[in-house]
Amino acid sequence: VMSDVELDEPVDEFYRAPEKKTVAEIISADSGDDALDRYKASLLGDASAAAQTVIDPTDPRIVLPQTLEIVVGAGEVKDSIDLTKNTEGASMKLKEGVQYQLRLGFNVQKEIVTGLRYLHRVTKMGITIEKESYMLGSYGPRQEVHYFKTPVDTAPEGMMQRGKYKIKSKLTDDDGHDYLAWNWTLEVAKDW
Repeated sequence: VMSDVELDEPVDEFYRAPEKKTVAEIISADSGDDALDRYKASLLGDASAAAQTVIDPTDPRIVLPQTLEIVVGAGEVKDSIDLTKNTEGASMKLKEGVQYQLRLGFNVQKEIVTGLRYLHRVTKMGITIEKESYMLGSYGPRQEVHYFKTPVDTAPEGMMQRGKYKIKSKLTDDDGHDYLAWNWTLEVAKDW
């Protein structure tokens, strides 16, 4: 089980999370401002449909994580974890020295999520190798899956770098909602 202290990044003293508003409040606010109307349309799409978007009526969460994938080249998925199932024992494999990205797929339902973040901490043999916090942004509800790709990274290379890395991940937002926290293993190998 992951504690909040392990992954939470220091809060930027100048950053203020936006005031929480419902989809209906956002739609009705400042109507007639063309630039703002265009922004609302880009965030919400069909606003009336967005306000009623429910992917899973039994799930109270606003963000529903779907997949975490390793992507190479122009979008080829090399490995993935299904985040809708039990993630205990989840693992992915990565070829040493290859350039790759992690791609997170998630749905947003019922309301807008603001300041969505993906956090992860990588350890090998009990030593923290990397700690990252990726700001995904704000997303409106829609039936289609939203995707976020991390910046391109290069897998470690060489005999000493091969092996299994333990990763603790968390999907959270500015309001302190944790949508999913999971542990998984990334194996860096000579080949796929």
